[in-house]
Amino acid sequence: MSEETQGSTENQELLTRGDFIVACQALAETHNRYLEAYQAEETLNDYSRDEMEHAIQNTHATFLKFQAVLIASNPPQPEEGEGEE
Repeated sequence: MSEETQGSTENQELLTRGDFIVACQALAETHNRYLEAYQAEETLNDYSRDEMEHAIQNTHATFLKFQAVLIASNPPQPEEGEGEE
């Protein structure tokens, strides 16, 4: 394996902000679909009502964790002139 190929393989193994953004979007879509089905009293994946509630809570909690990682990895920058006197 060449150095160039090895270097690009190593980069592909690292999680990026984009990976976290995709994960957040997928979790949000999954959460919303479960919530819609739950509210419409539809069955989804043969889940019972209790299982649907757990899935909704779990996807929401996981989304919040991924979102927190995104926020922590990109702290707000001070505005220009802030802190200068």
